[in-house]
Amino acid sequence: MKKVYCIVLFIFILARTALAKPIDENIVILKYNKAINGLKVEALWIPKVLRNGYARGPAIIKLTDEDHGVSSTVVSNNFTMTEDSVERFIEWKRIHNEDTTVQRILIEVVNLDYKNPKIPEGECRLGVTNVPFFFYDLNFDEKKELLVGEVETGQRWRTTFKAYELDDSEHFVLKDPYFQITYEEPYISLDELSTVNKENRTIKIHYSAGAADSFSEVYKLQYSLESGRKKFVSEEIVGSK
Repeated sequence: MKKVYCIVLFIFILARTALAKPIDENIVILKYNKAINGLKVEALWIPKVLRNGYARGPAIIKLTDEDHGVSSTVVSNNFTMTEDSVERFIEWKRIHNEDTTVQRILIEVVNLDYKNPKIPEGECRLGVTNVPFFFYDLNFDEKKELLVGEVETGQRWRTTFKAYELDDSEHFVLKDPYFQITYEEPYISLDELSTVNKENRTIKIHYSAGAADSFSEVYKLQYSLESGRKKFVSEEIVGSK
């Protein structure tokens, strides 16, 4: 019996040691100082590489509604921050002519101020923002959706955006994945060339295969009898497809 106890204790000590050892030493915890769109935002980030002025790597973004004590998380495989915004807490080393990788993390828990990107009203292009995420009313219901930007992950190395709709209840911050908009059109195709027009309630997705072969698809917000909610419907193709 004593022998069995010793074996169990040994396994327990090994498990505790393994759990205590970090999976990746280059982990940064980002904490934003003030609420963003009424939510407390934190991120667990593993910066991997610095390329073309942007630090990038996988992250888990946590959104907390402190009034109701509920949270939701979003995973980004390419969480992106500008080089000047990370230079105080990440030291880099060059691995070849274009890329640099993490030398060491100077500060493990970083407090940040958040600056909202300026996106004009009316018909506008989403463009490239200098923040890893922002909130913007994409479906014209006067409630802002979460958009997470991923630099150089789209067509012709454009920045893409993953969209998430917030929940109206007091039980979740984000809608249940089954009802989420992320992988519906036109949201799944959002990038820096996409145009949002609040006046006629449309989103235009631009597809580019080069100067000689490109077209745009216009989606208009309409009520769907099938789903019982408003959805974007492809209404027009502009250019040659």
